[in-house]
Amino acid sequence: MEDIVAVRVFLDTGEARYFLTWGRIYDPVDSSKTAEVVLAFAKNCSLGGGPIASEICYSLQEASNEEYFYESLFDMAISRGPKFGINYEKWVEAKRVNMESGRDIWYLGKPRNK
Repeated sequence: MEDIVAVRVFLDTGEARYFLTWGRIYDPVDSSKTAEVVLAFAKNCSLGGGPIASEICYSLQEASNEEYFYESLFDMAISRGPKFGINYEKWVEAKRVNMESGRDIWYLGKPRNK
């Protein structure tokens, strides 16, 4: 799993919406908790349908055609934390708290024609 990940949220309409968030926050390998946190956040977004499941995308490329992909990626890139050490652990804990509070998750938008 990468430092920044795309998450696909499946809707009850058969469509999907995409989000960006931080990878490796809950576990360096297992991404299931990250997908769960994003799914919980998605329930508060205007998606055009009800969110029913989520998964981590193989790469950011899968979400790159979404409306606010580049704005979100840029925002994340300028706020990246340290790579290791005590400051890294503090940064990770702050990101966990933020994600569970609905922050540090970027909704990439509903297609305009929907």
